[in-house]
Amino acid sequence: MRMREAGVIASTCAGARPESALAVAILETAADIVVVTDELGMLRYANAAAGSLLGYDPAAIRGTSVFDLIHPEEVEDAANSLASTGAGSALHAVPIELRLRAADGRWRRFEVIATNLLTHPQVRGIVFRCRDVSYREDSYRRFRTMFEQSPVAQALVAPRMPGVIANAAFARLFATSREALLTTAPEALVHPADRTQMLHDMEHLEAETGRYVTQRRYLRSDGEAFVGRVAAALLRDLDGRPEYLYITIEDVSAELRAAEALNKSEARARALIDNSPDIIAVLYPDGEWEASDQGTRLLGYPKGFETPGGVLSLVHPDDLPAAAAALGEVLAGTRAGDVPIELRIRAADGTYRQFECVGQNLEAAAHIGGVVITARDITARKHAEARLRAAEQRFRVAFDHAPLAVSIVDLDGRIVDINSAGCAMLGRSRDDLLGTLAELSVHPDDREEAIRRTAAQLEGAAAPVEFRLVTVTDRSISVLSHASLIEGSGDEPPYVITLQTDISDRKHLEAELERRATHDELTGLRNRASLDQHLEHALQRRAPVQVAAIFVDLDDFKPVNDSFGHDAGDKLLAHVAHRIRQNLRRGDVAARVGGDEFVVACDVAGAQQAVDIAERLRVAISEGFRYGDHEIRATASVGIALSTPGDDAAALLRRADAATYVAKRAGKARTQLSGSIITG
Repeated sequence: MRMREAGVIASTCAGARPESALAVAILETAADIVVVTDELGMLRYANAAAGSLLGYDPAAIRGTSVFDLIHPEEVEDAANSLASTGAGSALHAVPIELRLRAADGRWRRFEVIATNLLTHPQVRGIVFRCRDVSYREDSYRRFRTMFEQSPVAQALVAPRMPGVIANAAFARLFATSREALLTTAPEALVHPADRTQMLHDMEHLEAETGRYVTQRRYLRSDGEAFVGRVAAALLRDLDGRPEYLYITIEDVSAELRAAEALNKSEARARALIDNSPDIIAVLYPDGEWEASDQGTRLLGYPKGFETPGGVLSLVHPDDLPAAAAALGEVLAGTRAGDVPIELRIRAADGTYRQFECVGQNLEAAAHIGGVVITARDITARKHAEARLRAAEQRFRVAFDHAPLAVSIVDLDGRIVDINSAGCAMLGRSRDDLLGTLAELSVHPDDREEAIRRTAAQLEGAAAPVEFRLVTVTDRSISVLSHASLIEGSGDEPPYVITLQTDISDRKHLEAELERRATHDELTGLRNRASLDQHLEHALQRRAPVQVAAIFVDLDDFKPVNDSFGHDAGDKLLAHVAHRIRQNLRRGDVAARVGGDEFVVACDVAGAQQAVDIAERLRVAISEGFRYGDHEIRATASVGIALSTPGDDAAALLRRADAATYVAKRAGKARTQLSGSIITG
């Protein structure tokens, strides 16, 4: 704490003088809680932040013990910090994190730094600055919850790790427990017939793309086999070295069975279509004609009926000239066989139905010898088009100018209309999209779920549906879709209106937030929450090695900021992080846990190996770097703690932190093994 800040506290404790009024105001409006105690921890002063952050009246808590506000599990740490600060001479203690009880009984986490001003003539106390860091726990909890509660089976496999770190969905998929998976080799989950290919895929991950998506057979714990769609990605550290293999598995056995059944169904449907085509008629040169059975079914005539005036007598009188002209063009070879003509044809009941007809002159073809006419009944389509035109007149302006992608889909799932925003979203023209199945624009991986949830929407479910669309350039975009069923009126059939909002930016932001939840922005190293998770997993492993926590605290970092500015301080921290990464072994994990504090977690065979690693780090950090015209050198005090049975991450880090403090008090630029003598 600067002497100017000490003067503020002194004036606040002893009664502010006029010349200190501004300093007092700054202290009282500070965002952090500032309290002053005597050497026994009795509160002599608390600023206004104690009220805004914890809900206490600063005046009401004066004279009480600061230990009454600290969580019982952390009182011992606080007492040690108070004792070590009280024994110093106007020095900062190492920052510690404590839970403080708010006035409503809830606990909030703070980073606490104590400064010994017992000998200051105006303060005569120990000053504690408490910064609210509750957000760290919240961020970690959210990230961990996303993994734990995800319905997608997810797992991590790390080099030299004997088993699989899995979420609950993964354990359910394999009908086992997450604890059992921690000691299960990944290849043991794969069907024996697919293991060789699985090992081959994993071996080629690093040399090739670093990811793959495939299908293979797996075995549940009870021996039951299933087919899984597996997506694997090789996660690398900041130096590009493989760190974890991240995998997701989806049981697609039912999907494959459904696809097989669908293929059989499609084959049967094709056979039915082949045997129930559109009306096919043949006109012979002698004026005779014959038609397929479909003609008698559609028009209601008896099989083999004859018309006194020939087949053209069935054509509506208004359409007869066009029909005769088209037939003449076909006979002359001037009309292509795929150019249709629309005609009205009389049914047996005297009404007319509309057909789309194409003709091909096959008089020279063996076994045919005439003009083949294919007629498709488009009566329903023409009626639908007329109804849609009427609806279009009512809604076209609003439809075309809607800022969202809006489409009209018939009950067969085909796009009847789509607005400009929808075309722009997919990168396709309106003509390209009309008549196509709407589901074909949905990403194949999302299609089945999108269809199911959209059907639920049409049945009354209010929740929007989120899935990916594929543009004409094969780019995926995430959308939020709302579908509503519009009941028809009169001859107008029902249809579906869909509204889709592009949420790709939001999805990208969510992915970035997930990354930021586990890494430090300045150095790119892991953050404290990610380190704690790693240590908890490492401490749960059954291995013949110990887990070492190497706590690195830069010496005299503050003068760098004071002398060269915060930019120089940031570059120094980035430089230190780079030197730490350069000296990590495969499987070691480095994190930035405070302003100028770093921790390396690693597996070691004993204390000497941990000391060797720590010394290598300490020496590497001391190498200077250029900042403008200046060479800046940093030294570090290093503390080491080795895991013992029953340790958790917090306990291991506390011991490493305490060892660092011992190294600093012994002269800095040293390495201290917890419970041992100093080296350096």
